[in-house]
Amino acid sequence: MTVGSAVAAGIVVNELQSLAGLERIERDWYALWQRCSDATPFQSPQWLLPWMRHMYAGGDIFALTLRIEGRLVGLAPLFIHRYWRNFDIRQVSLIGAGISDYLDFLIDPATLPWAAEALLDHLIRHRERWDICDLQELRPNSPLLSAAAPDRIHCAQLPAGVCPVLSLPRSMDELKAGLASKFRRDLHRAGNHLRTAGHFRFETADAENLDEHLDALFRLHAARWRLRNEQGMLETENKRRFHTEVAHAMARAGHLRVHSLRLHGEIVAVVYAFQGHGRTYAYLGGFDPSLSKLSLGGLIMEYSIAQAIEEGSAEFDFLRKREEYKYLWGAVDRPNARLMLWHANSQLPSAEFPHDEPYEH
Repeated sequence: MTVGSAVAAGIVVNELQSLAGLERIERDWYALWQRCSDATPFQSPQWLLPWMRHMYAGGDIFALTLRIEGRLVGLAPLFIHRYWRNFDIRQVSLIGAGISDYLDFLIDPATLPWAAEALLDHLIRHRERWDICDLQELRPNSPLLSAAAPDRIHCAQLPAGVCPVLSLPRSMDELKAGLASKFRRDLHRAGNHLRTAGHFRFETADAENLDEHLDALFRLHAARWRLRNEQGMLETENKRRFHTEVAHAMARAGHLRVHSLRLHGEIVAVVYAFQGHGRTYAYLGGFDPSLSKLSLGGLIMEYSIAQAIEEGSAEFDFLRKREEYKYLWGAVDRPNARLMLWHANSQLPSAEFPHDEPYEH
């Protein structure tokens, strides 16, 4: 279903209220994403449409599109669901909530800042349909954070996740020269151990062998977490189906980077990453825990970073979680933000802002 409202001559905000409606705009959506140089892969249809198919646990789709003379210039991929601690509270979240390291509206740079404000205005004019709006994991340069404060509504900007990000030099030699000497020695020693372990090779998945690399990722990621008696990020069948669809969609669009290390013909380490707008995003990895003495995690990460430099990426984003190995490579924290909106009739007072995930899967 599509609901339209005219903003001005030639400028129209529409509501998309179904997955089919989102699927119908996929081509325009991706074209808009390509024009947004700051957008991440997590705002693309290649990520968010599979999320709707496999991770969506219910609610009302409330996606807003902004068009000028028919051309899509803004997209607010939202949905309304029940706040998990109190089902009487209606919460607006961004599609992709929970497992996406960055989320945001997509706004054509030529229409900033008024397009972001127009979409927010539509959201606020329909505030009778929701109690709180919790927009998490916004990039530091999100147009929502710099949009004019809306009237008739309360708002607050709060901290969200932190993503360690590595600025990439022009060569791997230059990067290594800036690493701590002990870490450089450890990498060199790991390389020597690998060469004495037997025949090995690094490779990047292609269309013909992608499923083999994904199967290895699922297997290795699960094995590592089982040693800790914990569930990993790929334990459920719906998550594996989600990532399989994402990987194939990203591969078709040219944004997938799955790098693997084979030892004696078997894949023993994998990094699952995306590339877009001159930046590489390392989403997930896994390695054979029985070969931990070979430092496979460090070696496959070294190869992945080298490939990012080779193809001209300006940044290597390790995404959320402040883990020690990321800082060994020289990553620097980049904090995300959270925008909370609520109005006088909200059932949830500001003192009760939740600090957990906005959406249960």
